[in-house]
Amino acid sequence: DRARREPLPEAPVVHMGNSELIELLTPHTDGRALLDAAAAKVVAHVTPAAHASELLRALRDADIPCAVATNDEDRSTREQLGALGWLGSEHEPALISAVRCCDSGHGAKPEPGMVLSAAAALGAAPSRVAMVGDSAADLVAGRRAGFAAVILVGPEASVGRHEGLADVWIRDLGRLLQPPAE
Repeated sequence: DRARREPLPEAPVVHMGNSELIELLTPHTDGRALLDAAAAKVVAHVTPAAHASELLRALRDADIPCAVATNDEDRSTREQLGALGWLGSEHEPALISAVRCCDSGHGAKPEPGMVLSAAAALGAAPSRVAMVGDSAADLVAGRRAGFAAVILVGPEASVGRHEGLADVWIRDLGRLLQPPAE
């Protein structure tokens, strides 16, 4: 939706892996070149979601490992996470312990292979994992993986239509930093 500057609810760019997008685009343009150009623009302008860095630091400091599982490709994902400083450095421990992408060999979401591989990389049984996501594909993957919880994050206008797929819906990641309501 160009007026709202966000993808349409069922846009392929949200729900497909990049290999599927390339196949969809190729009859009309050079799909590979278009995705590579888009990835370069994203890296140049990447910013964390509200409270994301704070939440990841709190989880790291509590010895709760975190992974990223995305239908984007590994190279561009790692570039974005590196630009955010989440992969660590010689002076700062990593905030993200594992990365799984559509080209990691485990399939794309909503199939559970990618998120199950991420959980295994963290040494966590699926029944001990919470999946936090902003798309139907994220939530369905977490459900299919048998995760303990699937948490929808985002404003109503963007993600509200997925509420029925989630155990919990939060408007932003800062809610996960607050004590549970009694």
